[in-house]
Amino acid sequence: MESREQQLRGARALQEAGDWPGALAGYLRALALDPVDPAALLATALAHAHEGQLGAAEDLLKRCLALRPDHADAAKAYGAVILAQGRHAEAAQALERARALAPRSADVHFDLGGAYMALGRRGPAAASYRKAARLRPGYAHAHNQLGNLARLGNDLQAASRHYERAVRDDPGLAEAWYNLGTTRQLQKRFEKAEAAYRRALELVPANASAANNLGLVLKEQGRVREAIQAFERAVAAKPEHAVARVNLGAVLQHENRLEEAVRVLREAIALTPGDARAHGNLGNALLAMNRPTDALAAYRRALEIDPGFTGNLYNVALAQLVTGDLEHGWEGYDSRLDTEEHRRLYPFTGPRWKVGEPIAGKSLLVYAEQGLGDTLQFIRYVRMLEPLGARVTVQVQQALKPFLAGQLGAAQVVGTRDPVPSYDLLCSLLSLPRHLGTRLESIPSQTAYLAAPAAKAAQWRAVFAHAPGLKVGLAWSGNPKHQFDYNRSMPLALMRGVMEGIPAHFFAIQKEAREADRQTLAETPRLTDLSPNLAGFADTAAIVSALDLVITVDTSVAHLAGALGTRAWVLLSHAPDWRWMLGHTDSPWYPSLRLYRQPALGQWEPVIEEVRSELGRITKSGSTR
Repeated sequence: MESREQQLRGARALQEAGDWPGALAGYLRALALDPVDPAALLATALAHAHEGQLGAAEDLLKRCLALRPDHADAAKAYGAVILAQGRHAEAAQALERARALAPRSADVHFDLGGAYMALGRRGPAAASYRKAARLRPGYAHAHNQLGNLARLGNDLQAASRHYERAVRDDPGLAEAWYNLGTTRQLQKRFEKAEAAYRRALELVPANASAANNLGLVLKEQGRVREAIQAFERAVAAKPEHAVARVNLGAVLQHENRLEEAVRVLREAIALTPGDARAHGNLGNALLAMNRPTDALAAYRRALEIDPGFTGNLYNVALAQLVTGDLEHGWEGYDSRLDTEEHRRLYPFTGPRWKVGEPIAGKSLLVYAEQGLGDTLQFIRYVRMLEPLGARVTVQVQQALKPFLAGQLGAAQVVGTRDPVPSYDLLCSLLSLPRHLGTRLESIPSQTAYLAAPAAKAAQWRAVFAHAPGLKVGLAWSGNPKHQFDYNRSMPLALMRGVMEGIPAHFFAIQKEAREADRQTLAETPRLTDLSPNLAGFADTAAIVSALDLVITVDTSVAHLAGALGTRAWVLLSHAPDWRWMLGHTDSPWYPSLRLYRQPALGQWEPVIEEVRSELGRITKSGSTR
C-alpha cells in the first residue's frame, strides 16, 4: 500500500498533467491516510474548488485553518472559495485575515478587491487592486479591474488608460480588449473602439456582446452593411441575444430591407416580450412599409411597457399625422419638446405657452426648429397670432431671416445669431398648429403666404422670357445630414432622366451640388446651372416664382414653391415624411403642388418615367396644369 507521501506525489503529478479528477481521487486517498495533515487538506480542497465543488472545498479549508490558524495559503484559498460562492461580506473578512498572514500576496489583494467591489466599496477595492498591481508588475487582470472601477465612476479617461495597460501587459486578455472597446465607444472614439472589439473577437470568436457592440460602432461610422454582418455574427454566436436582434432590425430597416427587419424584430420580441425598444423598432419598420395601423399597435405596446419613453409618444404621433389624424397627432408630436436633444439644440428658458392659455398683452417668442423646409411650411401660422393680441418675436434660421423679414405682419423677425428680446412665453413654431386647433380640413392653405422680392422676380421673368417654351427648375437633393436623406434625395444622373426628349428649358436650382453630381452637371449642357445666382432664399424665391414649373425631391425647395404658390411636382419616397401623408397626389398644405410617389422603397425609376411622360404631355399641350 502506498504511503501518504506517495499518494500526494502521485496526485500532484496527475494535477500537473491536467488530470484534475484523477488528482482529486489521489488527494482523497492521501487524506484518508492522515485526516489532519494540513498539506493534504489544502491540496484536496484546491482540487475540489477546481472541479466546482466549493462546499466540499470550504469544509476542508475550515478544518485546515482550525488545525493551523496561521496557514497563509489555506487562508488565501478559504477567502477565494467564499468569494466564488458570492458571500462577499464573509469573503472580505476572510481575505483581510489572509492579507494579514500574506501581505505581499498579489492574489490576496486582487481577491480582496473583488470582494469590496461586489460590496460597492469602490475606494477599498481600488486600493486593493493597486496594491496587487504593485506587487506583481504586469498584472493585467488587476489593471482590467481598475479600469472597471474607473468606468463605474464615469472616469472614462482613467478607465481607458487601465485597459490599455492591461492589454499591453497581456495581449491575450480578451476581457480587457472588450472593456477597452466599450470605453472607447462611450468616448465616441469609434474607430479605436472598432479595433478593440475586433481584437476581442479574434481571441474569442463567439463573443456575442463584442460582435453586437462592433455592429453599433460600425453603424456610428456609417458602415451599415458591415454593421449588419456584425449583428448577424452576434445572433449566430448567441441566438438568444435579443438586443443584437433589435439592433439588426434597426439597421435592416435603414437599408430598406423591411420584411427582414420585421421578421428579426418579431424574433427579438418572442425572446424578450417586455423590450420596449424592440416594439418601437418594429413600429418604425412597419411605418416605413406604409402600415401605420400596425405601426401604431407596436408603438402603443412599447408605451405600455415603458410609458416614459417620449420617443414612442413621438412615433405614435407620426403614425397619426401621416394618416391625416392631426387632431390626435399634434399632442404626441409635442413630446419632442421634452427630450434632452431638443433642450440641447434649443436651450430657451422660461414658461412655455400652454394650450388654451390666453396670450393677449403677452410677449411671445416663437422659435423655428428642425429644417428650413419646416420653417417655410409652418411660418404661415405667425400671422394667425395677431388676432390673439400677443407681441410676437419669431426666431428663424439665419439664412431665412432676410427673406422672411417684413412678410410676417407685425411680428419681429430675428435670426439664430441675433439677440433674443425678453419674452413672457415660449413656443416652438411647429407647435403652433396644435395651439391654433388645426385639423385636416382647416389647414390654412387657401392662398400663397410668402412672396419673392418683386424687383428680383421681375428680373428673372425677363431673363426667362428669352427662353421660349416651358421653363422648368430641378432640385434633386436635400440636406445630407437629414436622417432619412438616403430615401429623400437622388443623384442628378437619375433626375436628369425627366429631361429626355422634352422640348423645354431646364434650370438647376440646387444651391449646393454634391461632389458626385458636379461632374454630371458639367456634362449636361441642357441643364443651366443657376447655383451662382442663389446667394440667399430671396434669390431662390425670385427664380422659383418666375419659373413655369419646379420639379424637386422633398427638400426646402418644395416648401418654398408651395409657400409662393408656384406650380411644383414633388418626388417622394415610398415612405414619405408625415406631412405628405399616404396615397395622395395633392397636398392639403400646398394647393400648387402635385405629388409623385415611389411604388416601393428605393424605386425612383418609375417616378422619373411618370414625370417625364407628364412633362411630355404638357409641353405638347402648352399647359403647366
